[in-house]
Amino acid sequence: MTGQDGNHVPPKFSTCAVKQDYILYIYIDHRWTGEPDSYLALIKALKNEESKRKGVVMKKVLIIVVVCSLLALCGCIPISLYPLYSESDLISEPDLVGTWAEKDGDEEIVFEQAGEKAYIMTNNYKGIVSEFDVRLLRLGEDMFMDLYPRDPGVKLNDIYQEHIVGVHSFYHIHQIKPVLRMSTFDYEWLKKQLTENQQELPHAILDGKLVITAPTAALQAFVLKNFKSEGAIIETTEFHRVEKR
Repeated sequence: MTGQDGNHVPPKFSTCAVKQDYILYIYIDHRWTGEPDSYLALIKALKNEESKRKGVVMKKVLIIVVVCSLLALCGCIPISLYPLYSESDLISEPDLVGTWAEKDGDEEIVFEQAGEKAYIMTNNYKGIVSEFDVRLLRLGEDMFMDLYPRDPGVKLNDIYQEHIVGVHSFYHIHQIKPVLRMSTFDYEWLKKQLTENQQELPHAILDGKLVITAPTAALQAFVLKNFKSEGAIIETTEFHRVEKR
């Protein structure tokens, strides 16, 4: 990729990381304006190029952190070093378990029970699969979901492993049935809010990407205060239950 000034600009995915047998990371930063198909095409092109150069066949591509297609996003979503939940906030919702898909879309998500108040979510967007640990919680009268990337099962050098840190993302669950409706903070709204109010929520800007560093209690307080503010939440995405035959 080449910037407007002619200099090489490496592709960057800030909300997803791609990992294969010999480890390849790609990040898209907050300036990315392409559609999901664009970065999928980029991934496929890189896979083909690397396969030719390395003489290997990539066995699998795993997206960690958050797949950009989730909630119809093609840019960035808010991420946090700390979870949105504490153990006392967790709830169980049996109706969440099952397979869901966007109507006339290319994304499918599957929720499995993984404990009394724990779930595993498998996200499949056009054949690219990622898995997350999921927790549901209530803040006041509202339900939220916290996602955290699961171990992709790729063998890593110990030193390399020490440099990988998972992050959380979180979503407002408007309802589960009959249609799963969910949304999250608009990234640009959040960035503007914290730029204008530096002390409102601890955060850091890393490689141009906003990372929330606030502990859980402060994060919860911020969410409760702001998630109903005008412009704070992106358009709600709907998933319809898929009955498996």
